[in-house]
Amino acid sequence: MKFDRRDFLKILPVAPTIISAAETKSYRGMSDSAGWRADAHKRIEQHRKDDFKAPEYRALTYLVLAPEDLADEIGVDAAAVEEEYQTRLDEFTTRARRTVEQALFDDQATANKVAAKIAEGVAFAAAVKAVTAGATEVLPLGQVVAQDLPESARAPVFALAAGTVSAHIESA
Repeated sequence: MKFDRRDFLKILPVAPTIISAAETKSYRGMSDSAGWRADAHKRIEQHRKDDFKAPEYRALTYLVLAPEDLADEIGVDAAAVEEEYQTRLDEFTTRARRTVEQALFDDQATANKVAAKIAEGVAFAAAVKAVTAGATEVLPLGQVVAQDLPESARAPVFALAAGTVSAHIESA
């Protein structure tokens, strides 16, 4: 059919046709081996390289041993255990500690007056300040163990109940 300019407004009926793959024409550059395809694949892989990664997997072999599994095979001498315990006793015990405050007086009479105030219910530091008019300070010794104190003070200090004040202790 020849196309005429006058017929440009004519609508021609077209029947749908199915073209098989054998009838398609191959265009230059469309083959699977075309050079541009390899470049395109490289660029796509470079741009989306993280999309193609799989997590790393590791092989792992492990052995589980529990004390119960080996308990029958271990022989322990009780004397050796006792000897080792006594050798390392400091590791297994905590020495007793006390929080100690101290006031030093020049004479027995002042110490007795402070003791009388404490017996009335006045706190230790307040009693010392009231009796000595601030001339004697209360010295906080902090947390101490028996070895930190003079020999004469160890037994009386560690025999006290919490929050109580000892009788005066004479020191050298």
